[in-house]
Amino acid sequence: MLVLRAEQLEMMRRPSIDRFENRMVDYLAAHYPSRYEELGEAGTRKSVRDSIDLGARHGIDTEGAVAGLIVLCLEYGSRFELSPAADWARGILEHPSLPGELKVRMIGERFESQSHGRKLNPVKLPSTESG
Repeated sequence: MLVLRAEQLEMMRRPSIDRFENRMVDYLAAHYPSRYEELGEAGTRKSVRDSIDLGARHGIDTEGAVAGLIVLCLEYGSRFELSPAADWARGILEHPSLPGELKVRMIGERFESQSHGRKLNPVKLPSTESG
């Protein structure tokens, strides 16, 4: 009987995750050019990875749902769960039985409704680097 360790499974999944990440970076560059320019390729890639990690922590693991989450994070800020609807959004994200696609759709629809279609302009925090 073949038994695969977690590390082996991760090595098998990594190329697929890398391809998805590359597709999402290309998508964001094409559909959100000003945000892509602001973040740069490296910053956009980090945002994609952070969104993938956020999704993994909350059971959002299909490509479509993760792609939707990446767009939500880009449009409403990567910490959108800290919005005025934070408790509600956190409840949706942490709900144990809601499918990932439904979580993303519910949050997206609520934010769209509350913002009347306006997207968040993420606030840049002052740098803590001395220089």
